[in-house]
Amino acid sequence: QTISIEPAAMNRSEDASFRRMGNLKP
Repeated sequence: QTISIEPAAMNRSEDASFRRMGNLKP
């Protein structure tokens, strides 16, 4: 279960970084 949670947390961190860069639009 932790293996599924780890990538999810990392994905959120990356998503936040991309949002700051403006690459991803909500």
